[in-house]
Amino acid sequence: MQPALVRLFLGQGLFEEVREVGHMPPPFDHHCPLMSLPAALETTIDTTPYGDQPYLSALSKDVSNWSERLRGLSRPRVGVVWQGALRASRVDLDATGRTLNVPLRLLAIALDPLGINFVSMQKGDPAEAELRVRETAFWQNGYLLNAAAQLNDFGDTAGIIKNPDLVISVDTSTAHSVAAPGKPTGILNRHDTCWA
Repeated sequence: MQPALVRLFLGQGLFEEVREVGHMPPPFDHHCPLMSLPAALETTIDTTPYGDQPYLSALSKDVSNWSERLRGLSRPRVGVVWQGALRASRVDLDATGRTLNVPLRLLAIALDPLGINFVSMQKGDPAEAELRVRETAFWQNGYLLNAAAQLNDFGDTAGIIKNPDLVISVDTSTAHSVAAPGKPTGILNRHDTCWA
């Protein structure tokens, strides 16, 4: 089972406890789903912490490393992610996840005619495997740099984020990581969006 982190405000401090999914939490006075907290706390744009400030940043060495790697690409440079993680072990999540994804062929049809430089920030199969096989067939007018092999952790992802002018992504952890440091981000969102 996957652990769940239970966080409760008790008295003066924050109580944290790791519990397995399915186990009852300790007694509590109030419950509020995480995504409902802004409404419950009457949060507005003016009261949002860091409202217009980046709240995550990359290590300067990671940014410099990717700046050097991408130096040869003329601007504009656009990072792209077209597929989220598949979860074969969780049929319910896997079905939802598949509706987030954009077929690589459709992405190329929409973006390649722009004739600009794209940087693939896509990780995971089958998307990476499809890109390796069909990369040259799909990208005829512009250029797509496949950076997947050099993205080993979120430090690498954070470093590459600062370098493109824009990142276009489906709803993934990468999309959230891109927006957090203030990088312009385009989200490819499905018609029946899931805000969970």
